[in-house]
Amino acid sequence: MIIPPVLKKEYRQYPLIRRIWNIASKEIESADEIIIWGYSLPPTDFLVFGLLRQARDKSLKRLILINPNIVRRKELGR
Repeated sequence: MIIPPVLKKEYRQYPLIRRIWNIASKEIESADEIIIWGYSLPPTDFLVFGLLRQARDKSLKRLILINPNIVRRKELGR
């Protein structure tokens, strides 16, 4: 299942996805470094921003976001 980065995610209606989201939240809160590969962090994905804000407020010291689309555009001279 793909949960697109939209304003209003409907993941709460799926117990498995809700459980995975809660686990991710707990893991992110305890992380001191997070590396995210292949995600552009679109401004409409408020829930991911919320997860990262939780981490920042707890113990996060470093966040690395690797968006291959940007690297690819630079390689193509765009």
